[in-house]
This record gives sequence, C-alpha cells and structure tokens, in this order.
Amino acid sequence: MRRNVVSLLLLVALVVAGWTYAWTKVRDQVVAGLDRSIADLAADGVTVTCPERAVGGWPFRISVDCADPSVRLPDGSIIRAERLEANGAVVDPDLTVVRIAAPVTLTAPDGSHVDATFAEMRASVRMAEGRLGRVSVEARDLAVNGTVLERTIGRLTARHGEAHLSPQANAPESLEFAVVLTAANLTAGAADLLPAEADAGASMVVRQAGLIDGSPESFRAWTAAGGEIGITQIALDVGETRLEASGTARADDGGSLAGNLDVVGTGLAWLTRQVSAGKPLAAQLGALGTAFMIFGKPVEGAEGARRISVEMRDGAVTANGFALGSAPRLF
Repeated sequence: MRRNVVSLLLLVALVVAGWTYAWTKVRDQVVAGLDRSIADLAADGVTVTCPERAVGGWPFRISVDCADPSVRLPDGSIIRAERLEANGAVVDPDLTVVRIAAPVTLTAPDGSHVDATFAEMRASVRMAEGRLGRVSVEARDLAVNGTVLERTIGRLTARHGEAHLSPQANAPESLEFAVVLTAANLTAGAADLLPAEADAGASMVVRQAGLIDGSPESFRAWTAAGGEIGITQIALDVGETRLEASGTARADDGGSLAGNLDVVGTGLAWLTRQVSAGKPLAAQLGALGTAFMIFGKPVEGAEGARRISVEMRDGAVTANGFALGSAPRLF
C-alpha cells in the first residue's frame, strides 16, 4: 500500500513537472512574440510602452499584466489606459482575451483629448492560420467625453457597447466592421441631442482597407485600387422613430466622396411630437425629419414610412433629385 502511494505521488510530481516545463516554453514563446510585435510596430512608427509588465497564469493560462500601458501613434497621438491584462489559454493559443481598466485616454498633438470610462471593458482577439481572424470589444456603462481647450465639446453614454472587426472570408484585404450601442445618449456641451435614449448600430465592409492609414495619400491609393465601403445597415431607434440606411461610398478621381445611400424613416411623427413638447432634439436630426417630410417618398406597403435616396456624384449631393450642396472631400 505504501509503495502504491509513493508511486502515485511520483507520477503526480512528474506530470506537474512536465506540465510546468511545457507551460514555461509556451510562456517564453508568447513573450518573445510580444516583443517581436512591439519591435515591428516601432519600425512602423508606433511606440508601445509597458512600464510594469508581469507574466503569469500557471497552470492553464498565459497572462500578461501591464500597468499604465501607452501607445504613441505616428502622428504624435497617445493612447493610455490604467491597466491592461491579456489572457491566453494554453489549450487555445489562437485566442487572447484582454481586460482593460478605465480610464482610457486618447490625446492628440494639439492637446485635445477623448476620455472613456466604463464599468467593464473586454476585448478578444482570434487568430486564424497566423493571421488576424477577429477582434471584438465590449463595454458596459460606457461614457466618452471629447475635450478641446479644456472644454467638453461632446459626451456619448451607453449602457452597453460592442464593436467587431474581421477580414472578409473570401477577401482578406477587406474588413467587415460592426458596432452596436444600447440605451445611448449624446450631448454637445451641456445640451442633450436626443429626446430619449437610443439604440444604434452599423455594419459595413471596407474593401482594400489595408491601404488606408488616414493620410490623403492613402485615400488616393485606396481609390486607385478600387476601394469602396459597402454599407449593409446603419440604424437608429429612438422612441417610436426608426431611421435605417444602406448603400455604398467611395472616393472619385477628384477626391470627393461618391456613392449612394438609401434612407428609410418610420414613426417620424414621434419626432414632431417631441419638438412640440419642448424635448431636446439635435439640429441634424430635426433637419433630417424635415427632409423626410419635404423630399421623402412614401414606401409602398409600410404605413407612414418615407424614403430618401441620397446620391453623391461629381462633388455634389442630391436627395431624391433635389440638390443639397457639395460632397465631402477625402483628399
């Protein structure tokens, strides 16, 4: 009996030692890969710093904990967070789950900044055959403030928010993007822009997305390569009103935004009642409601619904054939 117990203890010790050795090898590979990624980003002008990095997670996780992490972008903008903890499972090395502690701040070179606070934020990164497979970010009780010259110019709040980004299955150079906000509100200065909390979402495909870095030159290259944004859906639900749009957007040879957008509004009378009741309403949203009444065409089979077809061509914008002005320029 005693011999059996000793043999069992030896077996357990061997298993633990073997697993610890394997975990250590995986940990070293993760750390080396992380350092390589940071070096690659530095070569592209992106500086990542992690003043206090700790690696742990034994026996089943690989955990990288970083206090006060920051990222400096090529234009001089800096992103900071209170803390970041990335966790990967030894049995699923292609999936990394990241927990982020508030606040998160983006500071531009001119001193203006965007600050985000939240009760919880979590991101997941899934790799597929050595390439990016999917990135998802989820936040609860989100509040985002934009500040210029120490004055808050806008504030977005949402009970829940999430965003997803992934390469298109049959075209890896194109990216699919989706974002959802629940129970959201928007203010400009101290003024509310919506008469009630709203649900909003968008889903789209950006073709040839890898060519875009925000510079005019990259937009020129994107246009030359046939880059386009396919808007599957943009939707806003506030009170009894729903606005929904789909279409395409690109840049023409002159650098102006071109494409089309089909916008359908239902329950528009609710917006009118909010204005009559003195409720806050963004000028843009009020103007859109007025535009539906003036330019909109009834939608067959949908009582009270109206449609506006917006077209951007040759630097001009029209809505159901009525001229609205000049199209925005990308370069």
